[in-house]
Amino acid sequence: MPNRIFSDWIEACANVAQGSITPPIFRKWAALSAVAGALGRRCWYDAGEYKVRPNLYITLVAPPGHGKSVGLILPFDKVFRKLTEPLVGNRAEVEGSRLIWERYVPNPPGTPLRLVSGRVTPERLAQLMKKAEHCVLDAPGELTSAAITIKTNEFGQFMTQTNQFLQITMTEGWDAVETFEYQTKNMGDDIIHGMCLNWAAAATPSEFVANMPANATEQGLLSRILPINYTGSKPPSQTRGLGYSDEDVERLAEDLGQISALVGPFDWAPGVEENLVQPWLDAGCPPTPTDPMMKEYNARRFSHLIKICMGISAARRSDRLITADDWNSACEMLFEAETFMPALLRRFGMTDAGKFADDLLDFGRTNANKDGYIKASLIKREAIRLARNLSEIDTAIQMLTASKQLVQEGDLYKVLI
Repeated sequence: MPNRIFSDWIEACANVAQGSITPPIFRKWAALSAVAGALGRRCWYDAGEYKVRPNLYITLVAPPGHGKSVGLILPFDKVFRKLTEPLVGNRAEVEGSRLIWERYVPNPPGTPLRLVSGRVTPERLAQLMKKAEHCVLDAPGELTSAAITIKTNEFGQFMTQTNQFLQITMTEGWDAVETFEYQTKNMGDDIIHGMCLNWAAAATPSEFVANMPANATEQGLLSRILPINYTGSKPPSQTRGLGYSDEDVERLAEDLGQISALVGPFDWAPGVEENLVQPWLDAGCPPTPTDPMMKEYNARRFSHLIKICMGISAARRSDRLITADDWNSACEMLFEAETFMPALLRRFGMTDAGKFADDLLDFGRTNANKDGYIKASLIKREAIRLARNLSEIDTAIQMLTASKQLVQEGDLYKVLI
């Protein structure tokens, strides 16, 4: 396999896009998601009774104007798409894409990636997975089959509270089950072999909560999602583009092609399991999230960490070994993201008044100056914009001031950070 251009594809992708309005944490997680999608089912970690695949469900969460969707452009729309063959389209479109992806994907395996963007129903997703089913043996007993990456700029375009079939499909897709049975429109049954879903999405905090199924916590979908909740300041407006060149995209695509050619199991480099991983497990996996909403997540935390380890290893090398540096980098990424998860997950079960006040507080935190102050008139204006009726405004502000999350000082509010 040819030498890589970049020593770390995730870092390279994040650095190439540093001129965008997207915060660094979003750029790194979006790049990791693209690596996970490139690996698909071809790689795995043998956990004994089951295999952990590298696929991830990553949602970039922040208020409007924080570069969530922009963060997905480079890794997916610019780079990942070069390695894909469309699941729908005429013969000319398919052949045209083949001329592109074959330049990047080594042969063997010589198989294109699959990307689904925008609005798609669960029934349509099942059809696309069935269409993507190749039944190509990339390794003894392993199918690439229906490995698909889904990219949704608007969370609510895809996920809804009411569609139980979608919820089940996504749960099984994260687990990358060997077979998945579903009903066709004609009420017949069909089976998808080698299912594997990788999902990258963007959402505002209120959109994430409003569109998540009510029983997603108990059913297990929520614990399979990594919400990367950015609570920092709003980036300054820009008048120009993202700052990367066609050459940057080309170089990233060449390396992603090498990543997509990896086949087989990942394992620990010598000494890592005994000296780092097992002691961490024996110590209770510190720092363990203690928020009650993280209970189900904690049960899958190690699987998340292994998935991230595989992605980071693949982004750096082709040996399918997880080194001490890979492990430490994965822990750093995940533990940082976990510190901001409870603030988002607490919204599950909140009353409408509580969610309204929380949205208002997020606005205050995002738009306050470096000393934590914001004009009271700006808070009032945002409250009017958010409110369904005027009675909500006074209730929300009273709730925030009573809890001292907003402290009025003249015509300013001091925002609790």
